[in-house]
Amino acid sequence: MPCAPQWIDTKALLARVPLFDGMSPSELARVAGGAREMHTTRGEVLFRKDDPCNGIYLLVYGRVKLAFVTPQGGEKILEILDQGATFCESTMFLGEKYQVYAQTLTDCLLLFIAKPVLTAELTEAPALAHRLIDTLSRRLHDLSSDIESYSLHSGRQRVVRFLLREGRATPPESGDRRCDGEEGGAQLSMSVSLLVNKSHIASRLNLTQEHFSRILHELVGDGLLLVDGREILLRDVDRLRQEA
Repeated sequence: MPCAPQWIDTKALLARVPLFDGMSPSELARVAGGAREMHTTRGEVLFRKDDPCNGIYLLVYGRVKLAFVTPQGGEKILEILDQGATFCESTMFLGEKYQVYAQTLTDCLLLFIAKPVLTAELTEAPALAHRLIDTLSRRLHDLSSDIESYSLHSGRQRVVRFLLREGRATPPESGDRRCDGEEGGAQLSMSVSLLVNKSHIASRLNLTQEHFSRILHELVGDGLLLVDGREILLRDVDRLRQEA
C-alpha cells in the first residue's frame, strides 16, 4: 500500500540532517521552501542511468538502493541508503547525468532539493559548503575502502567484516549473552538483523547470492554463526575479528 501523505516540518527535518547542520533558521527556511516531498512505494525507480541530474535527494524514512546493470545483465548494488541519507550531490554539481539508477526497497518519504536552491545557498551559507565538502570527502573515503576490500580481501573476509560492522552486542538486561567455548571459556556474542534481502547484501559485497550463502553456511559449520532467516548470531566475535 502507498505511504499515506502526511504533513512534515521540512525546516525542522533539515536541521537534523548532517549536511544542513549549522545553518541559520532563515537559511533552512529558504532550502525548505525549495524542497519537494516525494511519497513512494516499494520498487519505484527514482531515476535511471543517463537521466539528467537536477538536484539532490534526502531520504526521510525508508531504504533506497543505488545500482547499475552489468554487461551480463545482472545487478551490481553500489550502496544501500537508510533514513537521513542524502545522495546525488557530486553528480548534480558536476552537471553530469546519473551513472546509476535508484530504486526504493521499502515505502519511502524523500525530499528533492533542486540544484538552483542549493547553489544559491552555497554563496550565503558557509556552513553548507563545509558540510558538503565533508560529505563528499567521506564518500570518496568509503569508495576507496570498497575498492581495497574487493581487491585485497577474500569473499569470506568481506562477509565477516560486514557482519562485525552491522553487529550489535546483546543488551545487558538480557544477560550479556555469551556462548560457551569448548574449553569452558566464554565468547562474547553479537547479533545482526539483515534489513534487506541477502541478494542485495551479496551484491553490495561484490558476491553472487550463491557465494554469499555458501560463506554463511561455512561460518555456521565452523561454529562461528547461527542463522535463522534474517537473524544472525555471531557466536565468537574474537575469532571473527581475527578472520577479518
